[in-house]
Amino acid sequence: MLLCIDDIHKLGIDENAVKDAIQEAADLLTENITLITAGQLSFDRLDTEVTISTFTKQQTKSLLQAEFNHISEERVTKIHQELGGHPLYIGLLTESNEPDDIPEIPKGEVYDEIQQRYLQSLSGDEQRFLRLTSPLSELDERLCTAVIPDDEPFDSVSIDRLLRGLSERVITQDLGWNDNGTKSYRIHDTFREFLQQRLDREKETQVHRNGSIESGEFRRFSVQLPAPRCKRRL
Repeated sequence: MLLCIDDIHKLGIDENAVKDAIQEAADLLTENITLITAGQLSFDRLDTEVTISTFTKQQTKSLLQAEFNHISEERVTKIHQELGGHPLYIGLLTESNEPDDIPEIPKGEVYDEIQQRYLQSLSGDEQRFLRLTSPLSELDERLCTAVIPDDEPFDSVSIDRLLRGLSERVITQDLGWNDNGTKSYRIHDTFREFLQQRLDREKETQVHRNGSIESGEFRRFSVQLPAPRCKRRL
């Protein structure tokens, strides 16, 4: 079972009280319950251990059966084994499939194929927007409007609409309201790297150039060289 608490920074004004409550809840959970929290609140001062784990077969089964009513036990087992219980790729596989279609594991480079299939399941505007903003570690309407090249068909209104639509996707983390009074989001690092590898180099240069002009925002770009490929997330 997964217990998710989103926007933990909104639970109360007193950060220490929120941290104590989360810690107390985590201590009371049994081994078959995984607590996931998200929000603008650091737990550095707590005596906690942060681990990135894969789904158990039962967690994979619960997720898939909630999305696909007629999925067989055999298919669940195959998906879990092929993807190693990897939460991101199970989520991508689930979201890119229609509810009436039982998901199939692609052949070849499985992880790349799943990401490509997911990308193609998005609208043309969503695909192009995500590629253009892939150098950014965080997204908000103002920053995206500033860095996207002028010859692209995106204005502040369409960007705001795209961000709100993408906020419900498995690839997107809602970071809440930033200092500029706008909603801020983060695209999953693994998928963002996949997108950046498919961004035209000339466009990438333009995005970086525009970002350097946008005072104080260049720090929010990802300028690291691509990391060696790996089979596990994070």
